[in-house]
Amino acid sequence: MFAADANPTGFSVDEWGLVSLPMEDMAQELDASGEDAFREKYTCGFLVLLQGPPRKDEWIDLKTSESSAPDLPPLRKFEHQRAIPLVNSDRNAFDSKIMVGRARNNDIVIRAPKISKLHSAFIPDGQGGYALVDMGSRNGTIVNGKRLGRKEQAQLASGDIILFWRYMFLYVDQENMLARLKDREIPEP
Repeated sequence: MFAADANPTGFSVDEWGLVSLPMEDMAQELDASGEDAFREKYTCGFLVLLQGPPRKDEWIDLKTSESSAPDLPPLRKFEHQRAIPLVNSDRNAFDSKIMVGRARNNDIVIRAPKISKLHSAFIPDGQGGYALVDMGSRNGTIVNGKRLGRKEQAQLASGDIILFWRYMFLYVDQENMLARLKDREIPEP
């Protein structure tokens, strides 16, 4: 459902090649359909893209190991914010994990050479939350400034900052996403 070559209703490809939903569109959907319909449709957490790598740096120096955050200002206007729902796609063979990586069979596809084919996985905890595990990625998975070791898990809380190489995301649970959309609040790291 989230492959870069697919374009499901409402989803579009952003400037970094991620298939995501514009938060302004989600806010308008919430206004039109109400909270109950939103909760029923989106029974998950979200990744909000805070910043991506500079396009000029993304395709160079492929043999280095790097996991630092880019020196870019985060997006500052609500209407430019984008979110990725944490759900399984029909391409993923693991029903119990939401896979992140460069390969097209992941649920969240990040088509950048420094993202591993199978980079990380979100593991639902059955209570609406998630743990994040690094799947042995070369350039790292970082949660709140701490690099996860291979197969190490971190339980996520709404507001956690996640880096997959130079892609910086804010993890937001369903209730906090509802509040942000109602207030048209710009996610801050």
